[in-house]
Amino acid sequence: MDDKYAIIAVDDDEVLSRLLKQYFTGLGHVCEAFPNAEAALERMSETAFDVLVTDIVLPGMKGLELAERAHRLLPEMSIIVTTGFIDNFSYDETIAAGAADFIKKPFSLNELMIRIKHVRLQERLRMMSITDELTGLPNRRGFFALAEQQLRSAQRTRGSLVLLFADLDDFKMINDTQGHQAGDEALCSMADIFRQSY
Repeated sequence: MDDKYAIIAVDDDEVLSRLLKQYFTGLGHVCEAFPNAEAALERMSETAFDVLVTDIVLPGMKGLELAERAHRLLPEMSIIVTTGFIDNFSYDETIAAGAADFIKKPFSLNELMIRIKHVRLQERLRMMSITDELTGLPNRRGFFALAEQQLRSAQRTRGSLVLLFADLDDFKMINDTQGHQAGDEALCSMADIFRQSY
């Protein structure tokens, strides 16, 4: 797996931040480093990143709050939390905040890169399990996961939710008269219309 990632690192230790940036860019990844959560969140609102590596203890907003807000802002981004305070650390809280993994300081840069590759692979497999291969839209499992997420969000914000149901009339006739490839193309065209309408 030779993927290149856009990585954002957040740590108030300047030496570590500089080291992370040099290491990741040396491997061909894009990496930006920030000393605090607020600056990193501002950057994430402008640019999408694949991976966030953040310390738990930061000046101002703490790392778990950053993870939670970053996860809401960029749900597809993988988040890895670092900590030197393993005794004060709660794995459950970290996962609940949206992080995919954690690593204890001090850590080797090679170990961090292996963990990044692992969480990205896990995310890719998860997306494959909830996405229809042909259309790229959520499959049945993906629909129920998304619906549950939207229901929780509506309950939390006391907002409303609307569900639109659409049916492709006489779809079987397309397959029977023009072939399954034409049927696949019709499904993909409908998926494009849904995406453009969202």
